[in-house]
Amino acid sequence: MNILIVYPKMSRYLGGHYDVQLGLAYISSTLKAKGHQITCVNLNHYSDVSVIKEAVERGNIEVVCTGGQSPLYRQIKSIFDEVREYYPQIITILGDEDISFSTRQERTDNPRINNSELCCPPFRLQKR
Repeated sequence: MNILIVYPKMSRYLGGHYDVQLGLAYISSTLKAKGHQITCVNLNHYSDVSVIKEAVERGNIEVVCTGGQSPLYRQIKSIFDEVREYYPQIITILGDEDISFSTRQERTDNPRINNSELCCPPFRLQKR
């Protein structure tokens, strides 16, 4: 399965300081070990979310994953808005418990996956 993992923008400035989210890195390495094709986009290195569209088209993406806590709500919403506008058929997965409960109205395919569920068991992502 072709999966895109999107790191939300955590810095106000392009190229500014931010802390890497280890949960998304753990998920990426676990899915790679299970044979999935992983593409990562770190929005801290781009001025807007339009780079997601480019990554989806280049990687033949089937699933988009991201995560973060409540202060990143707007950033995460913009990621899912971008995906849903152009690719409504793509499965979207939102991780991290903190934001999962605060965004119940957010349209995602599974809004309650947390970083401890490293292999995304609700979808039982099988290698095709």
